[in-house]
Amino acid sequence: MENEPPRRPLVLHVEDDDGSAFLLTLVLRDQGVDADVVRVCDGEEALRFITGRYSVSEDRRPSVVVLDLNLPKKSGHEVLCDIREATAGWDLPVIIFTASNRPVDREKALSFGANRYIQKSLNLDGFIAVSQQVLEYVSSRPSAGPGKQS
Repeated sequence: MENEPPRRPLVLHVEDDDGSAFLLTLVLRDQGVDADVVRVCDGEEALRFITGRYSVSEDRRPSVVVLDLNLPKKSGHEVLCDIREATAGWDLPVIIFTASNRPVDREKALSFGANRYIQKSLNLDGFIAVSQQVLEYVSSRPSAGPGKQS
């Protein structure tokens, strides 16, 4: 509808660890990211969400995806490849946010189309770095409505 207020940007957080998911949500809010955050716990859920088969109530596309590599059911690398295939022609930023410090994981993720690779750390530095990247992406994109690209 034309009179509907614009929707807030949507951040899709793909993370199976409750603590990391909770902490990122807090840091995003603290850093001033004005966006809705939807968390899914595995790669299959992420793909259902992105392809529109997740839930009738979530009928819009994410503005950015924050993706862990160590996930149940499908690895983050597999999910990233599937995201890129499912969103061909749609400029969807994907930030890898993982505990892995293996150079091969970083190189593989970037070669598969990740926009950023940020390692989780024992302090808040990684969470703050991710929130700053998310803020950059959601600030530079219009909100996505049903069936619209972000």
